[in-house]
Amino acid sequence: MIFWAFVWDVVATIENAIHGFRKSGLFPLDPKGIDLSKLEPSKHANIALIEDS
Repeated sequence: MIFWAFVWDVVATIENAIHGFRKSGLFPLDPKGIDLSKLEPSKHANIALIEDS
């Protein structure tokens, strides 16, 4: 558990959070920066949809 706390303190920085939001296109909002392919259903999932009768 001590190792986890050390790693968290090293990587959980304000700079990493800011970069993550900027890179994702969420803030500041950049519609072209949002990868819409990440919102598609998994190509590996084979889930049959059940319709209610």
